[in-house]
Amino acid sequence: MKNNKGVASILIVLIIVGVLALGGGTYYFLVKKAPKPVVCTQEAKICPDGSTVSRIGPDCEFAECSSKEEAIINFGKWDNKSLNDFIENSKKDKNNGDRIKYITQGFIGVPCQGNTLVGAKNIPEKFIINLGGVDCSTLSDYVLALVFANDIKDFSEKLRLIRYELGKIDFANRNHFFSQWVKNNSNYLSDISDNFTGSVCETKELNKKKEGDYWVDGIEPFIQKICYVPRNIILDKSFESKLKNGDIVGFHTSSIGLDVTHEGIISINNNEVYLIHPSSKYNKVIEEKLSEYLKMNPWSDGLIIVRS
Repeated sequence: MKNNKGVASILIVLIIVGVLALGGGTYYFLVKKAPKPVVCTQEAKICPDGSTVSRIGPDCEFAECSSKEEAIINFGKWDNKSLNDFIENSKKDKNNGDRIKYITQGFIGVPCQGNTLVGAKNIPEKFIINLGGVDCSTLSDYVLALVFANDIKDFSEKLRLIRYELGKIDFANRNHFFSQWVKNNSNYLSDISDNFTGSVCETKELNKKKEGDYWVDGIEPFIQKICYVPRNIILDKSFESKLKNGDIVGFHTSSIGLDVTHEGIISINNNEVYLIHPSSKYNKVIEEKLSEYLKMNPWSDGLIIVRS
C-alpha cells in the first residue's frame, strides 16, 4: 500500500509539473513571442448609415459594414481628431459666412483632382469623400457639409444630403449643375443674384447641347430659372463692397445647356475681395483677387451669387 501511495504521489507531482510547464509554454508563445501590433493607415470606409469602419490587423483589411453598400473615404491631410477639431474650431464664428471662409481656407493648397466621384449612366453611384483632392463642385460640397456638421459622422450625413437630391445616393439624384445644387440646398443657401441692381434672369434648358446630345449622359434635360450679375457690374470696384465672406459664386456662361463653368468662394481680406478656388493653372486650391481672376478669364459673363 505504501508503494502504491508513493507511486500515486509521484504521478500527481508529474501532472502538476506538466501543467505548469504547459502553462509556461503557452505564456511564452502567446505573450513573450507575440508579434508587434500592426499599424494600419488612417484611410477609412464609410457605411450607408454614416458610420465608419477602419482597417484592422493583421492584414489591414477594412472591417465589415453592417450593410452591403459602402464607399471609400479619404480625409487627406486630416485624421479623425484633426478633422473633428477643424469642425469644432469653425463653430467659434457665429456667422455662417465667416465659418464658410474659415473652412474654405483650410483647403488652400489641397491638390486639384477631377473625376473623384464614382457613378455614371451605367455605373452604380458610390458615396465618395475625398478631402485629398477636389474640383470646384466637390470643394463646395465638402465646405458646406463641414460648416453645418457637428462631427465626422454628422459630416458624412450632411454631405449625403447636400450632394444628392433628397439624400438618395444615386447618379440621377446627384446635383450635377450649380443652380440645381443651390435650389436643392435651400435650407442652407439662398440665391441672392436677383437682389442686385442690373441683374439678369433667364430660363435655360440645362444639360442639352446645341447639337441635341447631353452634357451629362443619363440625365434628362430640365428647365431652370437662372439669375446672374453681369460681368461689367462685377468689375466695377464699388460692387465689391456688396460681397461678403463665404459667398459662393458660380461663373455664369452663355453656353447652351450649362449654367456655370466654374465656382469658388469669396474671402474678404483688408477690404479686398478674394476668390478661393481650385486653380487649373496652379493645380491646387488657391486664393487670388476676384478682379484679377475675372480679367484673366473673360469667358464668364457674370456671377451667380449664393449666400448662407
